[in-house]
Amino acid sequence: MAVMRLIGLLDSELPEGLGGKVRGLRWLAEHGYPIPRTWVLVSPTDDRADIGAALAAHVYPRRRFAVRSSANVEDGGAVSYAGQFASVLDVTGLE
Repeated sequence: MAVMRLIGLLDSELPEGLGGKVRGLRWLAEHGYPIPRTWVLVSPTDDRADIGAALAAHVYPRRRFAVRSSANVEDGGAVSYAGQFASVLDVTGLE
């Protein structure tokens, strides 16, 4: 059974199968480009309670976040689904 994990973008090892956005952001960070602190949620479930529990230690009540829904199918060699997944800016708290 796959386990939900919250992984820092600059953790020493990222799992296989993550999409181009994660690889591109990591490359930029490793080459000195400034990017916001970034986590990748690898989840086998869409259960909001499970996702909230994984994020609880990293979400501060008064701090603002950008939340980007993405998938590894978004950027393929033959097709692109860019813009099909949601981005939400100015998110505060877990709600």
